[in-house]
Parts: sequence; structure tokens; C-alpha cells
Amino acid sequence: MNTVTPPLKIVSDNARTATPPPVPAEADDSVPSATSQQAAPNPAGDHGLDADRILRMLEGFLAVELMCHLRYLQHAFRAEGLAAEPAVAEFREHADQELGHARKLAARISQLGGDPSFRPATIERRSGLDWERADALGGMLLADLRAERHAVESYRKAIQQIAHTDPTTRRLLEDILADEERHADELASMLTGFQGIAAESR
Repeated sequence: MNTVTPPLKIVSDNARTATPPPVPAEADDSVPSATSQQAAPNPAGDHGLDADRILRMLEGFLAVELMCHLRYLQHAFRAEGLAAEPAVAEFREHADQELGHARKLAARISQLGGDPSFRPATIERRSGLDWERADALGGMLLADLRAERHAVESYRKAIQQIAHTDPTTRRLLEDILADEERHADELASMLTGFQGIAAESR
């Protein structure tokens, strides 16, 4: 293991007060980058999103899941040492689950008449996530936790938007949200434990 990530204060998902991140960027290549992107207006008013925007929203989530899958996979191969073994197992499990989410989202996009995009050149921008490189285990856990919390808030917002518009898509997003919430809790717990071990070793 290269360096030890300094202790960081972990805030419970239930205790967050920050403004939730926007729903992931749409599939259109004209969408601005994640750093400048703002939440898009809802053309269907208070009654949810129209069909085209639901498709674009699902494309954004597809990109999120692909990004998370690739990040977990990279971390599973980069983490080293005996202390990293539990995290490596978690990274691999999460990577498989994120890929499963991507498959379900792509299937739903196809059911709605869309064409799911797996274009590598635009996945990062469409996801609204930054590809954070981390060499130490603590940094990997933190990067994954940030990504999961972004996904949790984005899914929660989307579910509210389509609550009365598309019940089938809503149920799909609710199922994925439950997994993402569990991932965030597991990562937060592992990061706290890792920081405790790092502090004791000083």
C-alpha cells in the first residue's frame, strides 16, 4: 500500500443536508460537462417527465452504472496488502452488481423504444461523475463512496419526478436505489474502519 489517507469525517446518508446532485447528464453529446451542469427543467411540470426525457434520464443512469462498474473493477485490481482483502472482495461484488444495474437499465431503454448508449468516449461526461484516481485504499473507498452518494441522491430525485408517470421505470429505479444505499452504507463503514486502523498504526 502506498500512502495512508488522512482521517475523514464520515457523514451518515440520513444526516446529509447538502443540496442533492443533479440527475445524470442526458445522452445528447451537447450536454455540458459535469462540473458546469445544472439540473434540467422538467417540461412536464409537476406531473413528471415526458417519455423522451425519461429515456434521456435512463441513459444518464446507464452511464453512472457503467462508470461505477469500471471504477470498482479498477480498485479491485489496484488495492494491495492483507488489509485490503475485505475491500477487494467488496469492490468485486459491487462491480458485478453495478453491471447488473446497467443491463436492467439498458433493457428498459430498449423497451421504451430507445437505443442504449455504451459509447466509451461519452460515458464519464454523461454520468456526471469524475474519474478519480486513487492509489491508497482509503482514497479508493472515499472515491467509491462519493460516487454511490451521487447515485443515491440522483435516483431519489428521479423517482420523485416519475412517481405518477411511469410506474414500471419507477420500480426499477427503486430496486437499484436500494442496492446503492446499501453500497454507500458498506463503504462508509469500511472507510471508518480503515481510518481507525490507520490512526492506530501511527
